Amino acid sequence: MVTTYIFCHDQKFILDSIENNRYDCLGQHYFVFLGFNDVDKIEGLENVIISKNLFDNIENNKHCLQYCGWYSIFKNTSLNSDYIRLIDYDVDILVPNNQTSYDIKSSMGFNFNFYFNIGFPDHHKFNNYIKNKLGFDVEFLIEKHYNKFMQDKWFSIGDVLIKTETFRNFMEWFYPVYLDNYNSNYFAHHFERYLTVYCLLNDIQYEVKENETIHRQLKSHNYYN
Repeated sequence: MVTTYIFCHDQKFILDSIENNRYDCLGQHYFVFLGFNDVDKIEGLENVIISKNLFDNIENNKHCLQYCGWYSIFKNTSLNSDYIRLIDYDVDILVPNNQTSYDIKSSMGFNFNFYFNIGFPDHHKFNNYIKNKLGFDVEFLIEKHYNKFMQDKWFSIGDVLIKTETFRNFMEWFYPVYLDNYNSNYFAHHFERYLTVYCLLNDIQYEVKENETIHRQLKSHNYYN
């Protein structure tokens, strides 16, 4: 069984999605409202989780909006499904496929030489943290993973199907990393890559299944800078 969580910051998006059955093809799903916009029309809906109303949340950190959503799910939800799917609001479903034989599947994959450890804001800090705090050089991790699994892609977390146990383990592992880095203006860029880093560190084989979704890159939440 898979439960899907769709992260968004606009109640109109949620109402339109419900009216148009946008995510019905994925089975059981919930909308997770992030940020401090109006929620007067969606409060009380049984399939809407409003992060700012939860007991345990970190909504005040504007640079960590995506992680705030994951944190809200991790801390405040029972997570009884075998797998969960985590999708950003600006990802459109082309093929409603909730199947994988791996711990993790993403529809948003890129070659490792495409902005994984260079070319994005403050990438030197990202690489240095992994080397100095986690004890590994990023290039070494990529090569090791490729040699074991022939995997030449990293994946964005805009759409991730993940085994629930693996999600819990990742969130426990990542929390100290969050505490060290949450003040960075570029936390979102780095968090996008850390689930791949976790897989590289722990020899977790994952699947990249491109063309099942399309990322519209709306960025209307304005939390990247």
